[in-house]
Amino acid sequence: MNKDNLILSIAGHDPSGGAGLQVDAMVARLFNKHLLSIVTCKTIQSPRSFKKILPSNNQYIRDSFNILKSEFPLNFLKIGLIPNIEVAKAISKLISNEKKLVLVIDPIQKAGTGKRFFTKKDYQFLLENVYLYSELITPNIEEVKALGGKKNIYDSISYLNDKGIKNIYVTGDVVKGKIINRLFSKNELIEESESDFYENKVHGTGCAISMAILCYLSSGDSLEVACKKSHSLMNNLVKNSYTNKSQNILNFS
Repeated sequence: MNKDNLILSIAGHDPSGGAGLQVDAMVARLFNKHLLSIVTCKTIQSPRSFKKILPSNNQYIRDSFNILKSEFPLNFLKIGLIPNIEVAKAISKLISNEKKLVLVIDPIQKAGTGKRFFTKKDYQFLLENVYLYSELITPNIEEVKALGGKKNIYDSISYLNDKGIKNIYVTGDVVKGKIINRLFSKNELIEESESDFYENKVHGTGCAISMAILCYLSSGDSLEVACKKSHSLMNNLVKNSYTNKSQNILNFS
């Protein structure tokens, strides 16, 4: 099997199939990629509500990573939902010595109900021991402000760059009926793209865009091109999403 056709996702399980590993698998399939997966947690949720999270055992995460590594060339990795600091520590130990990994992280910080998974102290651990190893993190507007502890995205970007986070793709800025995504590298804006804003909230977009970027990278695109193409892909997926009551779900058919 071609090593560039293998993607590993370490992320959560969403029983509705609207986010997490299921969306990662569907995005990977669009690119003809084979998805390997490790479940960080099970969740009890629907597209409209989040009830409970059940973290995976750290030994399971370690053993799964090691057995996959023994059988497959692990060159491209996405990390999604990390449910608590204990799982974060387990993941940190696994990736800290993997120098060849191209790592994209979707830094999910809170459940759909608004409850945050981490304290400010925990954020420091994540920045210094998980996010530091990434090629790219993909926070939305609110996430980048929380990670940087600042009131605007530019001050937050500076703070994160000072912490050693090289590349940051900030998504979801709504300006005059448009969604604007921006790629920052070493504190400089290097790519900005926009698409139409759709009023209905769509479940799983953060998961999907981070996986799409990784798939483009694994196919040989530069980071700038991968982000731009992923924004265009997401625009099409969101436009064709279907409605489940008041919440839209990405449609991959």
